[in-house]
Amino acid sequence: MLLRAKIGAIEFVGNEVRVAVVKTGGKTPTVLEVQSRTATWVEEEDRIPAMVLAVGEAVDALKHSPVSFVLCASGMHSIVRAITIPIRGRKRVLAAATFELEPHLAFPIDELLLDFNIVTEVDGETELLAVGVRRSHLDEHRAILEEAGIEVEAVNLDAVALTGLWKAGRKLPKGLKAVLHVREQSCSLVVLFNGNLAYFRNVPLSGDALIESPVRVAREVQNTLRAFLAKWRAGGEISELEVTGLDLSPGEQDALSTALRLPVSSGVMLGDLKGGGAVLAQEELPQGSNCWEGVVGAAFAGAGGGLALDFDGVGATQSGVARAVAPHLVYASGLALLALLLWGAYYYIGTDYYKGQVTLLQQDIDAISAEIEALEGQGLGPDVNADFFTDPPMLDILEDIGKRMPDSKVLLTRLSVSPPGAKSGWVTISGSTTEAANVGQVVDELSKSTLFRVDPNIRQEAEGNRVTFTVRVFRIVEEGDDGSE
Repeated sequence: MLLRAKIGAIEFVGNEVRVAVVKTGGKTPTVLEVQSRTATWVEEEDRIPAMVLAVGEAVDALKHSPVSFVLCASGMHSIVRAITIPIRGRKRVLAAATFELEPHLAFPIDELLLDFNIVTEVDGETELLAVGVRRSHLDEHRAILEEAGIEVEAVNLDAVALTGLWKAGRKLPKGLKAVLHVREQSCSLVVLFNGNLAYFRNVPLSGDALIESPVRVAREVQNTLRAFLAKWRAGGEISELEVTGLDLSPGEQDALSTALRLPVSSGVMLGDLKGGGAVLAQEELPQGSNCWEGVVGAAFAGAGGGLALDFDGVGATQSGVARAVAPHLVYASGLALLALLLWGAYYYIGTDYYKGQVTLLQQDIDAISAEIEALEGQGLGPDVNADFFTDPPMLDILEDIGKRMPDSKVLLTRLSVSPPGAKSGWVTISGSTTEAANVGQVVDELSKSTLFRVDPNIRQEAEGNRVTFTVRVFRIVEEGDDGSE
C-alpha cells in the first residue's frame, strides 16, 4: 500500500551527506527539495563529530518537514547471493533461508544484517535472492544519525532504491529485464523477473569509465549476465539493457550496444519526476550520474512505493515508516479511520482461515516428526561414509578462512568443498584483488592454520586491473607418514 505523505531519506557518500524529501501517493514521487552538506575534519577522531554536524545542518535547512526518514545505504558494502531452496511456501522458505545461505559465506553470518527476496518457484524448489549488509557499516551511520537527533524508520540499498524509482509508473513486460544504474563512483547491474528483483551486482566502475571505455564496462556486464543465466532455471532471455544516470549520445549508445551485442537505451530519471528538473537546474548542488535518484528512490520506497529491503526484521521497512506516518494520515482525512476499520474487519473475518493454517502446520510438524523417528530407527546404515565425521566443522573452516583472507585485501568469489577421498583438494578458494602482493600475504596467513594444509602451487592470472587467484587446501589427515597426499 502506497501511503500519501512527506517522506525523507538520507544518504552518506564519502564525507558528503545528502537529504531528499518527497511527496508520495501517486505513481511516481514528487521531489519537494534536496539538501547537501560536506563534512570536513583534520584529525581522524574528529570525523564522526564532523559528520554529525553535516547531518544536522542538512536537515535543519529543510523547508518541508518529513514525517519519517529512511537511510539509503551503499550497495558497495553489501553481499548478494542467489540460492535455491528445495522447498516451497513463503514461511517455510524464509525459515530455512539463513541456514541455506550460511555455506555460501566466507565469514560469520552474524556479521551481516540480512533480507531475503523470493524470486520464483521452479520444479518444486524456490529461487531466493539473499542480500546482506555489514553490521559495522550500518551501525556507524545509525550512530551518526542518532547523535544528530535523527531516527530512521527503515534502511534500503541504493541499487534497490534506484530500481524501484525506475519501475515507478512503468508497465513492465513479463520475463527478464536488465538495468544498469550508473553512479559517480560505481555501477549497479540489476536483473528483474516479472518486475521482481532477481539479482544485482555492484561494480566499481563510474559513468566516466562507461564513456571512456565502453568495452571494459560491457565485459563486466556480459560476465555478470552470463553467470546469472547459467544458474537461472525459470527460462527467458535478456534482450536489451537500459542505462540510467546518463543521457548517452547516439554514438555512445551504439558503442556500448556493439560491445554488448544488445540494444541499449539510456536516460536520466530525475528529469522525468515532478520537481526533479528544478534540482538538476541548481548549479550549487552536487550533480552527477544518479546523484539524487538513490535517496529519492529510498524515500519513495519508504512509503510503500518502488522496491525496498528490510534489514530490521520482516515487514519493518514499510511498517516502521507507516507507524510514523499514521498520525499524519488520521488527521489529514477521515478516510484513514475508515481504512483502519476495514482492515480490522478483514482480520476478524480471516480468523477462521488462520486457524485452518495452524492446523495444517501442525499436521506438517507431526509428519516431519514421524519421519525423524523412522530415520532414527534405521540408524546410519553401512553405506554412510564415516570419514565425514573426522573433518573439523565446516563453520570453523569458513570462519578461519574469512579471518585470514579479509575483504580489505581480497574479494572471495567462490569456495567449493570436495568429499573425503577427492584428489583435487578439500576446499578450493577463488578470488581477486587489485594488488598482486595481497595474494602472497593472505596465503601466508592461510598456511598458519591448524585446520588444513595449503597447497603451495597458487594459480594467479591478471585480468585488467585485477589479479585473480585460486588456492587449494587439503585435509591434514590426508597426509601419509612421508608427508605425501
